[in-house]
Amino acid sequence: MTTVSEAAAAAQTAADRKNALDAKLRELRTQENALGSRISSVIASAFPNDPDAAALSALEAQRDDTRTQIERFESAEQHLDTDCAVAAEVLKDAERAERQAAHAAVINRARAVASKYSGAVAAFISARADMRAIASSLPGVEAAVIQLAEDVVTFALYQTPANAAYGQPFAELVESYLAKAEVA
Repeated sequence: MTTVSEAAAAAQTAADRKNALDAKLRELRTQENALGSRISSVIASAFPNDPDAAALSALEAQRDDTRTQIERFESAEQHLDTDCAVAAEVLKDAERAERQAAHAAVINRARAVASKYSGAVAAFISARADMRAIASSLPGVEAAVIQLAEDVVTFALYQTPANAAYGQPFAELVESYLAKAEVA
């Protein structure tokens, strides 16, 4: 598969070649017009007599040669237009493929995080149930420990209640209640 940078370089090269050809055609057309003007000038300056045949023939030969070059370059122009179109299409395809690959990487990462998240939720539900079961057997602090556990969850999920202390690790928060239960 062509990379975006390779495709962009190829598209730029094709565009540069096309631009160079356009410049060459402009130059040749200007030259052809100038030769046509010189031919007209030679004819006009000699009128009513005939112009110098050798000079007129030389100018007409130059003009005809220039016209031939223009026709050759115009036929090449079609090929360069095709090259530019193909290079632009390849670049578009490479950019599309790059976007699709980046999107696929995000989706794969999301799947990995979702799997990790599923495990974390299951562990949380289990730990929460264990904490509730244990709290019910702590004399005098059971309701406070259960409420603390719920407040920590609420804070973690919604940043409420406004007490930032709930952002600390649960093990540190519950320690004072456990110490009270130890004494009781």
